[in-house]
Amino acid sequence: MKTIIYKQFIYGFLYLTAFLLPVACDDWNEPEIVDMQALRTYKQSEHYLSYAHFDNSPEKSLNEGSYLRSLPDSLDIVTLGNSHQISDYDREDIPLLQEKSIRVLYLIDYVAHASSLTDMTALNSWLDKEIATSAELNLDGFA
Repeated sequence: MKTIIYKQFIYGFLYLTAFLLPVACDDWNEPEIVDMQALRTYKQSEHYLSYAHFDNSPEKSLNEGSYLRSLPDSLDIVTLGNSHQISDYDREDIPLLQEKSIRVLYLIDYVAHASSLTDMTALNSWLDKEIATSAELNLDGFA
């Protein structure tokens, strides 16, 4: 008898939780539209810096979350994971991020190219190409 009451209590609690959970957090998870000047003021104030690594893809993205423009406005710095393969969509989104005072960094991945960089001439040539690409994209620095 105790076990039946105990199970009914647990099942009742789980049903109630499952019913209320979808509506419980509805008020505070809505995105807020923030004035651009307020965003700039926040970025210039003393706050914890937020940094992200974004694995951009050279192909067309399948969903909105795969675009740079979908990154949160509160982000301070983002490094592009595939800096050498920037899609046209990412090229369009980079100025939008910089307008929101998000610094976009070019990733120089020496480890991935170490096998082909056998001498200083090859290394210098590769670095010159990476720096030229970063300058062409008007990025804010390197990682």
